[in-house]
Amino acid sequence: MTSLRRSVTSRRPPQPPARPPPHPTWRLPRRALRSRHTQDGERTTSLPLRGTSGAPRSLPAGSLPAMAPSVAERLLQRLEEAAPPGGLCSLEAAAQLGVDHQTLVGAVKSLQALGEVIEAEARTATRWELSPEGEEVLRDGSPEVRLFRSLPEEGLPQAEAMKLPGGSLGFSKAMANKWVRLDKGAAGGPRVFRAVPTVQDAVQQQLCRAGAGAALPERERAELKRRKLLLEVTLKSFWIRKGSAFSTAVARPHTELTPEMIATGSWRQLPFKPYNFSSLGLPPACGHLHPLLKVRSELRQIFLEMGFTEMPTDNFVESSFWNFDALFQPQQHPARDQHDTFFLLGGCWGGAGSC
Repeated sequence: MTSLRRSVTSRRPPQPPARPPPHPTWRLPRRALRSRHTQDGERTTSLPLRGTSGAPRSLPAGSLPAMAPSVAERLLQRLEEAAPPGGLCSLEAAAQLGVDHQTLVGAVKSLQALGEVIEAEARTATRWELSPEGEEVLRDGSPEVRLFRSLPEEGLPQAEAMKLPGGSLGFSKAMANKWVRLDKGAAGGPRVFRAVPTVQDAVQQQLCRAGAGAALPERERAELKRRKLLLEVTLKSFWIRKGSAFSTAVARPHTELTPEMIATGSWRQLPFKPYNFSSLGLPPACGHLHPLLKVRSELRQIFLEMGFTEMPTDNFVESSFWNFDALFQPQQHPARDQHDTFFLLGGCWGGAGSC
């Protein structure tokens, strides 16, 4: 037993050396982690660090990585560099900063919430853009031209011509332009032939000019819009100018008063966002009608709309005459039995009554 015990003991792995005492650690209280989302889509998080003793500690300079400038800060810097009269269009600013226009609009609204940092004037503009069908026509040509170019010199049967690029739409447009003709007396059925030697794709040329930003005549633009090749798009933008309190440094007001601010007294020098006393709160939770009560209310409303009137409902005890005899119910009717009707002594008018 002794040798066996020794052999088992000798096979145990060597114990690791004792670890050195840990370095001072940082504890992050759960209640101290506060994060909020700004109107421009950014997320700011405050991390008050504490040492193991619980006292607030500050990290040495350069220990945190430098944060990239936000969209709002880049917009302020771009507005600072803008030439007189000191205005900037939000569409142009979004293209110059390389961000989506909606993201830039969120940054503008966030800066407006800070006070008189910027002035933003809403503007509306209308422009014409090619639809997906218009992009296809610009790339491959109009349906009528594609159908015309696919027709051979000897023509094609009408059923086969409908299967060519352009289809029925191209055939109807080509017939209206008198580019093709239909011979209904041809051998083998109606046959489609070319009526002119060559054609020019005017629709493709109009879309090319519209895509380049050139103005089209009203008649051509209406025809392209009717064919759903051109879309009228309304653009909403902002004209941004410097405000009376303009600054390139974004100083966001605090939204919460923390215990650390009260303990250190730093709340006296910090800007706070004013309360909005006119904002509506969450609607309080309330009870609801029982489903049977809802059905009864709907049926009651239906009968009232049909012309019925409600009788007094405070007379819960009625005589047997009005309950049964007036309804011509026979004496042997099951409803007169005691297990279906309650009979009372001294009921209506001092006599027997039922309910």
